[in-house]
Amino acid sequence: TEMGVFVSIDGGDSWNSMKNNMPTSPVHDMVIQSRESDLVVATHGRGIFIMNIQALQEVAHTDGADYLFSIRSKVDWLSTGDNNGAFTNFNGKNDDSGLEIMYYLQNESDSVNIRIFLGDQLINEIKSTGNKGLNKTVWNKQKRKRERTDKEMKQFMTQMDRFKAFLSAEQYKARMAGKDYLMEEAGAGNYLVEMEMNGKTYRRHAVILKDQWHPR
Repeated sequence: TEMGVFVSIDGGDSWNSMKNNMPTSPVHDMVIQSRESDLVVATHGRGIFIMNIQALQEVAHTDGADYLFSIRSKVDWLSTGDNNGAFTNFNGKNDDSGLEIMYYLQNESDSVNIRIFLGDQLINEIKSTGNKGLNKTVWNKQKRKRERTDKEMKQFMTQMDRFKAFLSAEQYKARMAGKDYLMEEAGAGNYLVEMEMNGKTYRRHAVILKDQWHPR
Protein backbone atom coordinates (compact mmCIF):
# COMPACT_ATOMS: atom_id res chain seq x y z
CA THR A 1 0.00 0.00 0.00
CA GLU A 2 0.95 3.67 -0.14
CA MET A 3 0.05 4.34 3.51
CA GLY A 4 1.69 1.62 5.59
CA VAL A 5 0.67 -1.84 6.85
CA PHE A 6 -2.86 -2.99 7.59
CA VAL A 7 -4.06 -6.17 9.29
CA SER A 8 -7.33 -8.11 9.31
CA ILE A 9 -8.23 -10.64 12.01
CA ASP A 10 -11.63 -11.55 10.52
CA GLY A 11 -10.69 -12.94 7.12
CA GLY A 12 -10.60 -9.56 5.37
CA ASP A 13 -14.02 -8.23 6.38
CA SER A 14 -12.36 -5.32 8.20
CA TRP A 15 -8.86 -3.85 8.30
CA ASN A 16 -6.89 -1.87 10.88
CA SER A 17 -3.67 0.10 10.65
CA MET A 18 -0.69 -1.69 12.22
CA LYS A 19 1.67 1.21 12.76
CA ASN A 20 3.15 1.70 16.24
CA ASN A 21 6.37 3.67 15.68
CA MET A 22 6.48 3.09 11.92
CA PRO A 23 6.20 6.36 9.93
CA THR A 24 3.60 6.65 7.17
CA SER A 25 5.42 5.32 4.12
CA PRO A 26 4.70 3.30 0.96
CA VAL A 27 5.22 -0.41 1.62
CA HIS A 28 6.68 -2.23 -1.38
CA ASP A 29 7.19 -5.74 -0.05
CA MET A 30 6.36 -7.97 2.91
CA VAL A 31 7.41 -11.47 3.92
CA ILE A 32 6.69 -13.63 6.97
CA GLN A 33 9.63 -15.47 8.52
CA SER A 34 7.60 -18.46 9.67
CA ARG A 35 10.09 -19.94 12.16
CA GLU A 36 10.16 -16.77 14.27
CA SER A 37 6.67 -15.50 13.32
CA ASP A 38 8.26 -12.24 12.20
CA LEU A 39 6.70 -9.93 9.64
CA VAL A 40 9.42 -8.15 7.63
CA VAL A 41 8.34 -4.98 5.82
CA ALA A 42 10.32 -3.10 3.14
CA THR A 43 9.39 0.53 2.51
CA HIS A 44 9.99 3.00 -0.32
CA GLY A 45 12.22 4.95 2.06
CA ARG A 46 14.71 2.05 2.06
CA GLY A 47 13.64 1.13 5.55
CA ILE A 48 13.18 -2.35 7.00
CA PHE A 49 10.70 -2.92 9.82
CA ILE A 50 10.37 -6.22 11.68
CA MET A 51 7.53 -7.19 14.02
CA ASN A 52 6.72 -10.38 15.89
CA ILE A 53 3.15 -11.25 14.82
CA GLN A 54 2.75 -14.42 16.88
CA ALA A 55 0.05 -12.78 18.99
CA LEU A 56 -1.86 -11.71 15.86
CA GLN A 57 -1.74 -15.28 14.59
CA GLU A 58 -3.37 -16.44 17.83
CA VAL A 59 -5.76 -13.56 18.38
CA ALA A 60 -8.73 -15.42 16.90
CA HIS A 61 -8.49 -17.85 19.85
CA THR A 62 -9.13 -15.07 22.40
CA ASP A 63 -12.82 -14.78 21.49
CA GLY A 64 -12.71 -11.34 23.12
CA ALA A 65 -11.80 -12.77 26.55
CA ASP A 66 -8.62 -12.42 28.62
CA TYR A 67 -5.83 -14.45 27.03
CA LEU A 68 -2.14 -15.24 27.56
CA PHE A 69 -0.39 -15.83 24.24
CA SER A 70 2.22 -18.49 23.51
CA ILE A 71 5.72 -17.36 24.45
CA ARG A 72 8.36 -17.37 21.75
CA SER A 73 11.60 -19.14 22.74
CA LYS A 74 14.79 -17.10 23.00
CA VAL A 75 18.43 -18.09 22.68
CA ASP A 76 20.60 -17.24 25.67
CA TRP A 77 23.18 -15.51 23.47
CA LEU A 78 26.63 -15.20 25.00
CA SER A 79 28.64 -12.01 24.69
CA THR A 80 32.18 -12.91 23.64
CA GLY A 81 33.43 -9.42 22.87
CA ASP A 82 33.27 -9.99 19.12
CA ASN A 83 32.29 -6.79 17.34
CA ASN A 84 29.82 -8.46 15.00
CA GLY A 85 26.40 -7.42 16.32
CA ALA A 86 23.84 -6.10 13.86
CA PHE A 87 23.74 -2.79 15.74
CA THR A 88 27.39 -2.16 14.71
CA ASN A 89 26.50 -2.38 11.01
CA PHE A 90 23.01 -0.91 10.77
CA ASN A 91 21.11 2.00 12.28
CA GLY A 92 18.40 0.03 14.02
CA LYS A 93 17.15 -1.41 17.29
CA ASN A 94 17.98 -4.93 18.41
CA ASP A 95 15.24 -7.35 19.37
CA ASP A 96 14.52 -7.65 23.09
CA SER A 97 17.03 -10.05 24.62
CA GLY A 98 14.45 -11.28 27.13
CA LEU A 99 11.32 -13.36 26.64
CA GLU A 100 8.32 -11.35 25.41
CA ILE A 101 5.14 -12.10 27.36
CA MET A 102 2.05 -10.85 25.51
CA TYR A 103 -1.53 -10.98 26.73
CA TYR A 104 -4.95 -9.59 25.93
CA LEU A 105 -7.31 -8.01 28.47
CA GLN A 106 -11.00 -7.65 27.76
CA ASN A 107 -11.22 -4.87 30.36
CA GLU A 108 -8.71 -2.73 32.21
CA SER A 109 -7.18 -4.40 35.27
CA ASP A 110 -5.68 -2.76 38.36
CA SER A 111 -2.90 -5.33 38.60
CA VAL A 112 -1.37 -8.07 36.51
CA ASN A 113 1.06 -10.36 38.33
CA ILE A 114 3.46 -12.57 36.40
CA ARG A 115 5.37 -15.33 38.16
CA ILE A 116 8.21 -17.38 36.67
CA PHE A 117 8.81 -20.93 37.89
CA LEU A 118 11.67 -23.38 37.41
CA GLY A 119 10.00 -26.62 38.34
CA ASP A 120 8.19 -25.86 41.61
CA GLN A 121 10.55 -23.02 42.53
CA LEU A 122 9.38 -19.43 42.15
CA ILE A 123 12.37 -17.60 40.65
CA ASN A 124 10.98 -14.19 39.64
CA GLU A 125 7.89 -11.98 39.80
CA ILE A 126 6.86 -9.12 37.52
CA LYS A 127 4.19 -6.47 38.01
CA SER A 128 2.88 -5.67 34.55
CA THR A 129 0.44 -3.33 32.81
CA GLY A 130 -3.30 -3.88 32.93
CA ASN A 131 -4.41 -1.90 29.89
CA LYS A 132 -7.48 -2.90 27.93
CA GLY A 133 -6.40 -4.73 24.75
CA LEU A 134 -2.92 -6.04 23.95
CA ASN A 135 -0.16 -5.75 26.55
CA LYS A 136 3.48 -6.80 26.53
CA THR A 137 6.14 -7.22 29.17
CA VAL A 138 9.63 -8.70 28.92
CA TRP A 139 11.19 -11.18 31.33
CA ASN A 140 14.91 -10.33 31.33
CA LYS A 141 15.86 -13.99 31.96
CA GLN A 142 16.97 -13.16 35.50
CA LYS A 143 16.18 -15.28 38.55
CA ARG A 144 16.39 -14.65 42.26
CA LYS A 145 19.64 -15.72 43.88
CA ARG A 146 18.87 -14.72 47.48
CA GLU A 147 17.44 -11.85 49.52
CA ARG A 148 19.64 -8.79 49.99
CA THR A 149 21.17 -8.17 53.39
CA ASP A 150 20.48 -4.85 55.13
CA LYS A 151 23.93 -3.66 54.08
CA GLU A 152 23.35 -4.68 50.47
CA MET A 153 19.95 -2.97 50.48
CA LYS A 154 21.48 0.33 51.65
CA GLN A 155 24.17 0.07 48.96
CA PHE A 156 21.51 -0.65 46.32
CA MET A 157 19.34 2.30 47.34
CA THR A 158 22.35 4.63 47.34
CA GLN A 159 23.25 3.40 43.85
CA MET A 160 19.68 3.90 42.58
CA ASP A 161 19.66 7.47 43.93
CA ARG A 162 22.69 8.17 41.71
CA PHE A 163 21.30 6.33 38.67
CA LYS A 164 17.78 7.80 38.85
CA ALA A 165 18.76 10.85 36.81
CA PHE A 166 20.04 8.63 33.97
CA LEU A 167 17.19 6.08 33.82
CA SER A 168 13.77 6.37 32.28
CA ALA A 169 10.79 6.09 34.62
CA GLU A 170 10.12 2.61 33.23
CA GLN A 171 13.73 1.47 33.74
CA TYR A 172 13.80 2.85 37.26
CA LYS A 173 10.52 1.14 38.14
CA ALA A 174 11.77 -2.19 36.73
CA ARG A 175 14.96 -2.06 38.80
CA MET A 176 13.15 -1.06 41.97
CA ALA A 177 10.67 -3.92 41.53
CA GLY A 178 13.48 -6.40 42.18
CA LYS A 179 15.19 -4.48 44.98
CA ASP A 180 14.64 -7.16 47.63
CA TYR A 181 16.72 -9.79 45.85
CA LEU A 182 20.14 -10.32 44.33
CA MET A 183 19.58 -11.62 40.80
CA GLU A 184 21.49 -13.90 38.44
CA GLU A 185 21.07 -15.33 34.94
CA ALA A 186 18.42 -18.04 34.75
CA GLY A 187 20.21 -19.84 31.90
CA ALA A 188 18.93 -22.28 29.29
CA GLY A 189 16.03 -24.46 30.34
CA ASN A 190 12.27 -24.97 30.47
CA TYR A 191 10.20 -22.55 32.55
CA LEU A 192 6.58 -22.00 33.51
CA VAL A 193 5.03 -18.55 33.22
CA GLU A 194 2.00 -18.02 35.42
CA MET A 195 -0.13 -14.90 35.04
CA GLU A 196 -2.82 -13.75 37.41
CA MET A 197 -5.28 -11.17 36.10
CA ASN A 198 -8.88 -10.31 36.89
CA GLY A 199 -9.07 -13.11 39.47
CA LYS A 200 -7.99 -15.87 37.09
CA THR A 201 -4.68 -17.65 36.50
CA TYR A 202 -3.23 -18.47 33.08
CA ARG A 203 -0.13 -20.56 32.34
CA ARG A 204 2.28 -20.98 29.45
CA HIS A 205 5.55 -22.83 29.03
CA ALA A 206 8.64 -20.83 28.07
CA VAL A 207 12.00 -22.03 26.79
CA ILE A 208 15.43 -20.42 26.93
CA LEU A 209 17.67 -22.10 24.37
CA LYS A 210 21.40 -22.67 24.73
CA ASP A 211 23.76 -20.65 22.54
CA GLN A 212 25.20 -23.41 20.32
CA TRP A 213 27.67 -21.06 18.63
CA HIS A 214 29.46 -20.26 21.89
CA PRO A 215 28.89 -23.17 24.27
CA ARG A 216 29.85 -22.51 27.86
